[in-house]
Amino acid sequence: MSDISKIFSDAINEQYGAAIAMLEQNLKSCPKEVWDDRTSGPPFWQVTFHVMWYLDWYLSDSRNTREGFKSKFGEEPSQDLNKAPKVTLTRNQLLDYL
Repeated sequence: MSDISKIFSDAINEQYGAAIAMLEQNLKSCPKEVWDDRTSGPPFWQVTFHVMWYLDWYLSDSRNTREGFKSKFGEEPSQDLNKAPKVTLTRNQLLDYL
């Protein structure tokens, strides 16, 4: 790897690390009354799961096909944020996934 490639690779890794740390902090600090609140759109946990699912997918070897990619959950919410989910994931489930 060239020096410039290493610089870019390190910078990207640091940014991903910072973004994941911020996501973890938001998961831990989200108030219970906000977790599944749907008054202004999709609930916090669903948006967070959506972000985590795509992060997992983009960083996986399966990014060429969404249909073949499965996250760590058996039955999981739809990635369509306009649909009400059939299941609600818990804070601990999402922290474990992260």
